[in-house]
Amino acid sequence: MRFAFVAAVVLSASILQAESLPVNKAASATKPLLAERDVNVPVDIRGNRVEYQGKSGKVIFTGNVVVIRGSSRLTADELTTLKGAGEAVARGRVTVKDAEKKIDLTCEEAGYRNGLRYVRASGTCHLIAGEGDNLTVVNSKEMELYVDTRDAVARGDVRINQAENEAECQEARLTEYGEKLTLTGSPVLRRPPHEFRADEVISYVRDGKLVMTGNVKAILHTGKLDDL
Repeated sequence: MRFAFVAAVVLSASILQAESLPVNKAASATKPLLAERDVNVPVDIRGNRVEYQGKSGKVIFTGNVVVIRGSSRLTADELTTLKGAGEAVARGRVTVKDAEKKIDLTCEEAGYRNGLRYVRASGTCHLIAGEGDNLTVVNSKEMELYVDTRDAVARGDVRINQAENEAECQEARLTEYGEKLTLTGSPVLRRPPHEFRADEVISYVRDGKLVMTGNVKAILHTGKLDDL
């Protein structure tokens, strides 16, 4: 049996049954997720259609789904959440943006916890973090975002761009979304025309410091050393 919710209905054990909304009418629900109750910041979820599956406790939003929590905003084609649980899974043209933290993520699927404070993305992930000279662009197969601490972990065919600098590896850990980068899994760094390879690379971007360990190899063009 299908249920729907009108705007501002709280998703809880007391959810009321109603007629299913037509696709062309918006439905929404505002629910303080468990981990968010202490800080009293609600999560607002909206979609063209909502289905409540009573036995499983699942709530499925479809069509122009929007999730808002403070400065964070998620959009997707579909979102599945559990009644009384602080987590959900979004699928289809997923975007996660936070204007305050200066992040913009797109992916094919994303699960979140703690009211969009932790996001685990998969399927052609593309992250733009920071701004100006500190802009970092990351592409990978999987990604984890810790929104409040501005940390991220990218895995699988990772590619990173910062100004003229490029990096490739299998796993990258970003602190402050790129102020510090720890690269493992056959990392390669390029600042054309120079190239560096090592087992592990740690880059302290703000200090202009680079530490490479394990089987370090460098290809340097002596006429361009000032560019480093």
